[in-house]
Amino acid sequence: MELYTFGFNGHAQLQLPSPRHQIATSKDNILTPRLALQSQSIQVLWSSWCDSLIAYHISTSTPTQPKIVYTGTGLSSIQTTHIEKLAQSTDNISHLQFFGTPLGSGLQGILNTANSEVTFFARDASEPSQEISTHTPPKDLSIHHISLTSGGHISLNTTLPGATETNILAFPTLAALIAWLDNTEPNPQPTILSPNPPQLFTQIVSNATTTTALTTTGLVCTWTPDPRYPKLLGRPVSHSTPSTHPHPLPYLSETEIVKISSGGYLTAALSSDGELFIWGQACPGSTSTLSILDGELPSHPEDSVSDPHAHVADHEADQDEFVRCVELKIRGREARVTHVAVGSGHVIVAAESAGGRNVERSVFAAGQGESGQLGVGAVLEFTEGFREVEWLRGRKVLAVEVEGWSSWVVAKYEGMMSS
Repeated sequence: MELYTFGFNGHAQLQLPSPRHQIATSKDNILTPRLALQSQSIQVLWSSWCDSLIAYHISTSTPTQPKIVYTGTGLSSIQTTHIEKLAQSTDNISHLQFFGTPLGSGLQGILNTANSEVTFFARDASEPSQEISTHTPPKDLSIHHISLTSGGHISLNTTLPGATETNILAFPTLAALIAWLDNTEPNPQPTILSPNPPQLFTQIVSNATTTTALTTTGLVCTWTPDPRYPKLLGRPVSHSTPSTHPHPLPYLSETEIVKISSGGYLTAALSSDGELFIWGQACPGSTSTLSILDGELPSHPEDSVSDPHAHVADHEADQDEFVRCVELKIRGREARVTHVAVGSGHVIVAAESAGGRNVERSVFAAGQGESGQLGVGAVLEFTEGFREVEWLRGRKVLAVEVEGWSSWVVAKYEGMMSS
């Protein structure tokens, strides 16, 4: 596998062992995809504007626990050592879920889904012993996800033993969550948000104000404690479907969604058929937004797409008021989207197109590019349409992670392959 990084690198969070196992020292923004790591397995566990956490295997000869590498400025050495020890003592690191605010404090804690134990990392602790605290939920309650909006609102995906549905416990701050876990008096009680209809969630993500969850049946539900940006919900609000509680998106009710991603003021969903859906709005203060959200194509497609055969098709007549379907083409052929990730204001998409015996693969980027996070080799304030990231053409993408103003792509090079 190969790990490529590009975008904002002001806190050296993109500096990983190079293919020659040397640590880069430059903190300059990276404008084109840089090969940062090669390994038999690579997983981006966490990334934000100021830090990152990568798991990879050093040796291919003997099965071992993956090595965990933390880069950035968010955590102390005591906290990073705790992560390494926890990963070594855990049978499967997939049980470890890392949470925080990608546009705020960065990594703020770890949820161990195997036992629902929650670890918090304190900032500016007066004593080293206060830098790490571990807590457990009330008896018999299982925690499956912890997600934070940029404003600090917290959603816990919880179930009771044998339950066939989930409850969302909402807290206004991390301090309130910690006090509840410790049963501190006066004990702040969470707001209980029961999905309607009852659901079990497999993924929960948050952006600036809104939380989005994916159910086991492929439905997408959204909710927010902040009503200022209704477009971020992706659905209408009514007395029976208030914004404050999880409710499904009507436009996607007949579509099986397998992946969701959210950041800034955008959310994206990927279907089992490779369809890409996007909803949201421009960041406050910005005059630019994705053309698909306006129901229009750029007036000069050649200005926004480096490959003239790859573009966003115009399906305005079929679009929903909130959710928009994006169609990508690779050299004139309709492409199937395989991966999508959303940062603070940009989107990275991997797609492939099959024709005859050949499969062609491309990576596309759109949105804010002031730090090089689009990977197109230039500083662009905003790109309304999707441009191809030419440096990644032909690579089979295995994972995409985007947070803040930086991007990560895990891939292997296959070029044009025989199917």
